[in-house]
Formats: sequence, C-alpha cells, structure tokens
Amino acid sequence: MEPSNKYILPFIGLFSPLIFYFILGSFIAPFLTAFNISNDILLGILGFCYLIVISWSYHESKSQRKFFEKYPEKINNDTEIGLENNSNIPDKRLGSCFCINVFANLIAIGIWIYSNDYIVLNTSSTLGVENFWYAYAVLIIFMFLCSNIFRIFSSILFFNINVGKSINSIKFIVLEEMILYGLVVLYLLFLGGFFF
Repeated sequence: MEPSNKYILPFIGLFSPLIFYFILGSFIAPFLTAFNISNDILLGILGFCYLIVISWSYHESKSQRKFFEKYPEKINNDTEIGLENNSNIPDKRLGSCFCINVFANLIAIGIWIYSNDYIVLNTSSTLGVENFWYAYAVLIIFMFLCSNIFRIFSSILFFNINVGKSINSIKFIVLEEMILYGLVVLYLLFLGGFFF
C-alpha cells in the first residue's frame, strides 16, 4: 500500500521530526525566556536532536531495505512467474522504510518526553514496581515495545507482508535497540540497587 509518488513518504519522514520538535520547543521556550536564557541554545539542541533522529532512522531504514533486497516477495499464484517478469513484485522503497523508522523513533522520544514522574510512578506502581529507578526502567522497556510494535504493523500495512516477514525485516534494528535500551535499563537497575 505504498503511495504511487515515491517522494511523499520521505518528505513526511523528513519534516515530521521538525514539527515534533517545534511543538516541543514551543512548550520549553517560555521557561527559558522567564529565566533570561537565550532561545538560540534551544534551537541548537533541537537541531542537533533532529540530525541524530534523521541519521539514526536512515541507518535503520537501510537495514530494513536490505532485507527486502535479499529476500524479494514471492507471489503465490497458480501461474508461473519467470525471473524476467517480476514487475508484479512490489518494490519496498527506502523512503517508505525511512518514514516508518522516523515515526517509530518519534514514538519512543514522545513517550520519554511527555511522560512525567507522576504518570511513570503511578503506572509502575500498578505493575508492582515501587522503586523510582525501576519505574524508569519500565518506561524504557515500554518505549522499546511501542516503537517496535509500530514498526511491525506499519511494515505490514505499507508493504502488504505477513507478520513473520515484517519481524524478520526489522530483526537487526530490534537487536541494536535491545543492546542500546538494555544498557540504559541495566544502568537504571544498577542505580536502583538491583545488583546489590
């Protein structure tokens, strides 16, 4: 279900973090002005975060696209399709993978930024977690799950593939994120006294 114009999704992927960061900046800027701090610092930080999100999402989209290049879609018809007649096989574009990964990363960032201490501690206490550091470890795990569930279902929706192929296409992305998020969770568990 990719759009016919191949430039729409990459542009959406490029500009959606800008919109997200300007909305975030509009909440932070009045506080900086109240403390007589220049908003140029905020713009610099948001620009740096934008570059990190875009470059990381591009890296993840190349990984997902590489899977689709290695294992092209097989069409299960009764008719035989020769190797020379593969025009019916859908092409998974890099721009579509890029848009999916940008939104998945923005979901994780949005969960981190817009969840305050009250929400984190209240949610964690309903799960039986009372320690402050453990509560943030639960939040990190929730961020990881939400972003990857979005990747799986949006890949299914955009590329018309089954769940197994969708999970298989992001397996290296999940592995990288398991290492990164896992290190943060281990550090939070260390701060909470889990290893003592």
